[in-house]
Amino acid sequence: MKRSPTPRIVWLCSAALVLLFTCFVLPAIAGTEECRGKTFVDFLIKEFSPETMTVILSEDPDEDGNIRDVYVDARGCVIGKVRIDTLRMKATGVTLTPPSQWTKDCIDIRQVLNVHAQATISEADLNNHLIGREFGEDDNWKDVRVDITPQGIYAKGHYVFRLLFTMDLFIEVFSKLKIVDRQQVWLDDYSLRVNRADVP
Repeated sequence: MKRSPTPRIVWLCSAALVLLFTCFVLPAIAGTEECRGKTFVDFLIKEFSPETMTVILSEDPDEDGNIRDVYVDARGCVIGKVRIDTLRMKATGVTLTPPSQWTKDCIDIRQVLNVHAQATISEADLNNHLIGREFGEDDNWKDVRVDITPQGIYAKGHYVFRLLFTMDLFIEVFSKLKIVDRQQVWLDDYSLRVNRADVP
């Protein structure tokens, strides 16, 4: 005849299970959620390469990748190989890919219900981008410069090429800036001059 375990042994086993759960399982679950937030912030830092960045999450992403609010304040970040002097952004209703699908280099943003963003780019950074990226492989462009004012944008540069002899065209573009669909900036009502003569 088997003897049933004594109440003391049952109590000790129960206490040991509770202790194991409290010491190992709960911290592991909490650590996973902390890691989600840290992983997402690390991903933003890698994507933007900022000089400084503050990221505030209303909570860590859940198992479906949802975050209620995300606030970003970045200085000297890089977007599309252009240095952005300041970037402030508040996004609401952010849905990422589920954390189970995250890789070290890829977290996709699937949906954002609402976003307010403000960015500042300096003329020096814009000019460096234009010279280095847009005209860097074209040796014909010289002294390219862009000036941005409240009235619009003024760009100028020399286009030097050789056929039978060397031609040096001084090209100027004047344009107002137009916001389209609250998300795109277009040149509007622009004029072109070549060697200080208007081009129709």
